[in-house]
Amino acid sequence: MKKKQNTSSAFGTSLKGGFSETPPLKGGWGDVVFVLLLVGIFFTTPVFAALPPSPDAILITLSPEKPAPNTLVTATLSILSGGNGATTDIQWLVNGVSVRKGKGETSASFRTGKLGSKTVLTVKLSEAGEIVEKTINLSPASVLLVAESDGTAPPFYRGKTLFSYHGATRIVAIPFFGNAPSARANPKTLSYKWKIADRVPEGSSGVGRDTFSFYAKVPFRPTEITVEVESPDGSAVAEARITAEALAPAVVLYEDHPLYGALWNKALAKDTALKAPEIRVVAQPFFFNKADAGLLKYNWTLNSQKVGSPSDNSVVFRKENAEGSAGVRVEVTNPKAMFQFGDAKTTISF
Repeated sequence: MKKKQNTSSAFGTSLKGGFSETPPLKGGWGDVVFVLLLVGIFFTTPVFAALPPSPDAILITLSPEKPAPNTLVTATLSILSGGNGATTDIQWLVNGVSVRKGKGETSASFRTGKLGSKTVLTVKLSEAGEIVEKTINLSPASVLLVAESDGTAPPFYRGKTLFSYHGATRIVAIPFFGNAPSARANPKTLSYKWKIADRVPEGSSGVGRDTFSFYAKVPFRPTEITVEVESPDGSAVAEARITAEALAPAVVLYEDHPLYGALWNKALAKDTALKAPEIRVVAQPFFFNKADAGLLKYNWTLNSQKVGSPSDNSVVFRKENAEGSAGVRVEVTNPKAMFQFGDAKTTISF
């Protein structure tokens, strides 16, 4: 039988192409050297670290992104380069107190403090005695948005004027920022960044700009307004948004009493009984642009016959000799805003 030739070299099996073969050592030492070399190569091969190279490689995201006071927040850890969070021991601390700890714990929940307080969030990643940690500071704040249209309404109207087609609307930001737990920051020292449908209108943002005004350009599309408020040192940020959905303006008829004036407390119903010899009916436009109130046009009709003039917001109707009824109708339009119009009607019985 032909014996197999031992072609082991100092580095294992000989390489073809002209390299000389090394004779085997007696007593099996060639195999021992080969094993030792493999062991040496294994232990000198660098092992990829389970930790990120620096805190800059750690990203902490919050939900909500800009938490308000006394709000439940979820923090999630992501490693941008190097390391593996799923196999690393992770500890989360809030103001120095451990809230979650374990291998692969890449998220933790906590609650922010009250207005003016500070929340220090720290995450520690440890492996084989080495630690990499990252800390972020939170100053919880919030902002409230109040919207009010600059529209027409009767005197002493206790309701809120609504956002109408082509209407002017003002939004006021009421920030809740704290210099200390017992003191609110001056809103005029804060920086405001306003957006309308993800667009930043020119000249609307800046320090102390807590009011935003705009006109509804397209009547049938809701408009989203967003404001981001930031403290002077950038330590506290709050965000709020509001959706303004335009409605059609309205017209309501009232009786203009000769002694008491317009009876704003009671609108004329669909059917109105005439008890006096005559009645003056006044048309009140709701939510038309207040700046255009003097330009509104009134088209009055009595039984489809035109009465009064376009500038008359009220018309007198007199009782006829015979009993009967008459249909009164008015159309109100704004010549400066084509989508601002409305009508109202009543039937007067006498």
